[in-house]
Amino acid sequence: PDFESIIDDTIALRNEFTPDAKVSVLSNATQLHREGVRNALHKVDNAILKLDSAFDATVQLMNKPQGNYTVAQQVEMMKKFEGELIVQTMFLRGEYLGQRVDNTTEEEVSAWLRLVEEIRPKQVMVYSLDRDTPCQTLEKVEKDELREIDSFCASIGMELIPCIQTLGHLTEAIKKQVYRDISDTRAVLEAGNPKVNELIEKIISQMSKTFRTRRIHVGLDEAWDLGFGNYILHNGYH
Repeated sequence: PDFESIIDDTIALRNEFTPDAKVSVLSNATQLHREGVRNALHKVDNAILKLDSAFDATVQLMNKPQGNYTVAQQVEMMKKFEGELIVQTMFLRGEYLGQRVDNTTEEEVSAWLRLVEEIRPKQVMVYSLDRDTPCQTLEKVEKDELREIDSFCASIGMELIPCIQTLGHLTEAIKKQVYRDISDTRAVLEAGNPKVNELIEKIISQMSKTFRTRRIHVGLDEAWDLGFGNYILHNGYH
């Protein structure tokens, strides 16, 4: 209920302390039917709104939206932004609760593209799984398949911008020894570690080879306690 006032406070702080910064909000977009939510998102520089499928059944498996949600209603609300939004989509496949989920099929991608054309966003961001998740039966989409989706989009003049994670959002990955050795905390990689820098450069290189665009969205969310683990042991407190 306080979302709009929180956005107002955030923008006021930005204007006072870092006026050149952009305010971006990532939303699952399932509450766009609420006027206060739409008003708040209209105020930010980048409203990044999720749209993972054109089919209700797929969205129910992937996102578990609450209430009387339909993709059709969500798309109509997204069209009210008149292009001043960014659509973000995660491509994956696998099984969840015994049901097959796959939003990479030709039927899925074609239907998704038609909706994106209706929405006409200023950008489209995409990503897939490249780390372990709590649901072990989900699978990442391989680079060749992402290239096919990118080519499909390019054929209608749509630029896809890949999203990557850098230091944070890695709780499951860091359970593996190869990542644990370069971690800061149990969820964050160690900033400034040469091996971490090498890893991030490899990720960026892979994305550059997979997508036509020369732009990459670099994520740094969920970097809990950054600098308060192994970083302090190796560098001291400063």
